[in-house]
Amino acid sequence: MDLVTTTAGDLRRARSAASGRRLLAATIVLLLLVTGGGPVVAEAPAATETCAVSAGAGAQPAGAVAGGDADVALPLLAGGTETYAASFRILFALLVLAVLLESGLAVIFNWRVYQTFVGGGVKTPVTVACAVLLASVFHLDLVTDLVNLYTPEGFPKGPVGTFLTALVLAGGSSGVNKVLVALGFRKAPPPEEARPKPARTEGWLSVRYVGTHAGPVTVLIGEPPNPQAVAEISSRRARGRFAQLVLRDGSRFPSGGGYSYDAGKPCRVELRDRAGQPIPNAVWGPYPVAPGAVIDIEFV
Repeated sequence: MDLVTTTAGDLRRARSAASGRRLLAATIVLLLLVTGGGPVVAEAPAATETCAVSAGAGAQPAGAVAGGDADVALPLLAGGTETYAASFRILFALLVLAVLLESGLAVIFNWRVYQTFVGGGVKTPVTVACAVLLASVFHLDLVTDLVNLYTPEGFPKGPVGTFLTALVLAGGSSGVNKVLVALGFRKAPPPEEARPKPARTEGWLSVRYVGTHAGPVTVLIGEPPNPQAVAEISSRRARGRFAQLVLRDGSRFPSGGGYSYDAGKPCRVELRDRAGQPIPNAVWGPYPVAPGAVIDIEFV
């Protein structure tokens, strides 16, 4: 029987490879823009005072954007096609910067030391802090630039626009891509799963021990009566809610994601101490694993 561990590290490495491909494509297009090859922009309607920006499949009335129960008019500056081209350039600059930020931070997030000791709760504040630093050092206020294209007010650049720009960059290339799709510059991609799920031929298991046994604990998973040892976890868990969010949970196997087990086969999970003796009340099953099941087992 083949058992495969699906970890958060595997998912991060896959996303890092995808980010590398996006970075290469973004760099090529950026070179085209710098050398004078402007972006290809769909033909826009003649210059008018207002223009519809559609965020979905259904068309909106001219001069309105769907925004809940009310429609908000967006007066455009005269220029038509020039306005769309300038918008695309700003959004594309956001996309390139977001890809660069993602690629740079991937070095830290894929570092073995980071994955071993640091939990996923740190990724978001680190990303936001680096994005704010990037926007502040280089005086990036692309949000204000974009707003000024669609309003005649001429808002001055400031810390609010810089912070909003940083948040857009922290959202990553996928977040900027959603903006491009909402404004009609790109087609909506096919829907994807928000979170990875096991295939219908397997189920995912995770085991956590928060009991009083001192020392490392061996996790055994497999078909009864002889499950196989698959990992060794600690009986200690970080104290405090904040520490649990920041640090890796050494009392859980696997530390992220789930342990893949063939669907339909009986599964028994048990814990033993280092001497090989069963830990009292630390037995689960045997139960058949349903297709696509996600099972979190906690022994106390």
